Amino acid sequence: MIIIFVSMKRISIVFFIIFLLISSCFGINCRSNGFLDSFDGISEETDYIFKDSLINAVLQSISTDTVQQIIIDMENFKTRFALAENRRDIAVWLKNRFINAGYDNVVLDSFYVEIERHTVVLKTWQYNVVARLEGKTDTDKKYILGAHYDSINYMNDDFDAPGADDNASGIAAVLEVARVFKQHQISPKYNITFVCFAAEEIDKMGSTYYAEKLSEQNVNVALMINNDMIAYNPDNKKQWKFNVQKYPGTERFIEIIENIAHNYTVLKPVTTTGFLNHSDSYPFHLQGYKAVFFNEYTFNNNIHTFFDIIDNLDIDYCTEIIKISGGLLLEENL
Repeated sequence: MIIIFVSMKRISIVFFIIFLLISSCFGINCRSNGFLDSFDGISEETDYIFKDSLINAVLQSISTDTVQQIIIDMENFKTRFALAENRRDIAVWLKNRFINAGYDNVVLDSFYVEIERHTVVLKTWQYNVVARLEGKTDTDKKYILGAHYDSINYMNDDFDAPGADDNASGIAAVLEVARVFKQHQISPKYNITFVCFAAEEIDKMGSTYYAEKLSEQNVNVALMINNDMIAYNPDNKKQWKFNVQKYPGTERFIEIIENIAHNYTVLKPVTTTGFLNHSDSYPFHLQGYKAVFFNEYTFNNNIHTFFDIIDNLDIDYCTEIIKISGGLLLEENL
């Protein structure tokens, strides 16, 4: 009888796996629909099976074609310099991308700054773009996935600054993870906020404003995930590496990142502290929030020039790094 019971249990789990894989492909979230409640006898084993199969299905939905098109579209703005006249147009374009993905609570979080540029003080409005996926368990706690959307050409502020790697690639991570989460009807435990930051290239103004505001409001940020320059891979080796900038107190998250890379990607993470203060995760760290920052393993010398274009990037490599952000959010929120 024990043998029969075990066999029947295994058969049930096999059929259950098949069902989950089929349902995940069609974007059906069985947990949020209450389907799992009828399988109390195998709940512990099915919890793991459900989580693993759903994570795999969501991450496999991250589209190289979509990532490539996002980078092309952003490059086509010619410049995304924070003081260029098109800065609000770019923010509105990003807002519409979130809306088209199914988000109805997208805002332009505007802030006013005075920027000294070449001995001239310029007064300007800047626009962070913020979209939110509501949590179902603890709405006082949030995870943030962010990247900056501005670009710069160090030769001259008025020159074209295509910024494909720096940082259209990071924005592709934010937009694409947001899209596939809606596609698969992800209902996270905690709030997930997607943020496209303005004016990173000028003293990280967008992320500084946002992190300080959250701190002043005593917002409980569990983790800030930052992507900045994730598409340059000149070596194109089978064992792709990427950098994980490790801030203090993030050991638990580093372990999860290593597991995600091993289980769901072809990537090998390399933990480093070489660029901790160089991107939008740093202001969050300064406010006492946990943060991780992903960037490409080989530094791209084309950034901040005319040559930071998609032709010099590896979109397959970029797509693999994007899976790390999506997987980390899912591991923490399913």
